[in-house]
Amino acid sequence: MVDISDTPFGDFEPKTKKVSPSTTSKFPTPAFASDITPTSVAMNAMKEGFITRAEAMDFMQRFGKDPSALADLNAKLPANMRYNKIPAELTEVFKSAGLFPMTRGNKPERINVTNVAKETFEEVSKLDLPESQKAETFVESFMNKTKNIASRPAVMNLARRFVSLFFGGPSTIGADLMPVPDTLVETLGMTKPEVQTFKGGGIASIFDTIKPIGDR
Repeated sequence: MVDISDTPFGDFEPKTKKVSPSTTSKFPTPAFASDITPTSVAMNAMKEGFITRAEAMDFMQRFGKDPSALADLNAKLPANMRYNKIPAELTEVFKSAGLFPMTRGNKPERINVTNVAKETFEEVSKLDLPESQKAETFVESFMNKTKNIASRPAVMNLARRFVSLFFGGPSTIGADLMPVPDTLVETLGMTKPEVQTFKGGGIASIFDTIKPIGDR
């Protein structure tokens, strides 16, 4: 089944400016925001010499039938040429803005929100600030520009994703304070930490867990 949120709708042209995929920015532009299709990605990959004509034809026949087709194609391509689905964190922001379920009708507004996220990301990425301040700056700037985002935690989750791009690793900003939506837990394959307990009952503290086994 094809996810309508990632598929262009025929000749429908939103009035908003589409997001331009950047070869220099680390912003993972979702395909829906630039009207990129799996087929166009495969054709471009063939044109640039990353896959053969036979491979391109095989991928195009698999699209919509084989769930692994896009992942297999993306694995052969550099980041700026891949087909990017909508990040789970951006989906949560769409929900907070009342843009969910994602439909043809709200596509222009979703493109606007994505445009603002991309622009804010690029602005903040140039600032000489520590990790925590970049995340906070992203949240403040993004929410001031969009106005209709109800959930600050959703924007912070989006900021944390982008901060991981700034610094090349996962961000831990507010990790123990920010609520993580259930949809993110499922999408990202996250698990809740297991509380360590003693055999006879009681919860182990950090001091107990670092003792030698025989001393517990």
